Amino acid sequence: MPPRPGRASCTRGTIRACASPALYNRGLTQGLKKGENVDVGGGTYPLPFGTLDLAVDRATLAWSGHQLIDFYPVADLEVKGFPTYYRWPGLGAPLAARVLPKEGEQDLLGPRARVPVTAVLRPTDP
Repeated sequence: MPPRPGRASCTRGTIRACASPALYNRGLTQGLKKGENVDVGGGTYPLPFGTLDLAVDRATLAWSGHQLIDFYPVADLEVKGFPTYYRWPGLGAPLAARVLPKEGEQDLLGPRARVPVTAVLRPTDP
C-alpha cells in the first residue's frame, strides 16, 4: 500500500512513526478492556506509577441522536474477501458500538448493527 502524501512510510525504516500510534491505540484498548468489551464510561484505573482518573461526558457517547453502548475492540478483527484495503490507521482505539434507538421511534439500523467509533484520551490540566 503506498503511503499517503505527507505521512511517513512504515516500510522505509521509520518504525517510530508507525509504532507510536499503534502502541497508544493498543494500550488504550487493553487498559480499558473489561471482558470482551471496552469500558469507556470512566472511572479510576491503577497504573504502575499512580492512577488514571477518567471522566467521560455521557453526552459525547451519542451518534446521530442515539446512545452508544457496548463498545467492542475491532483492531484484531480480520476481514477476508475484499480486494481493496481502505484503512488508514491513526491515533485512537478503533471500536465498534451498538446503538440504542430513541424511544418511540423506529430505527433503520438492525438490532445487532454496530457503528465505528474511535476512542481518544485528551488530558486536561490538573
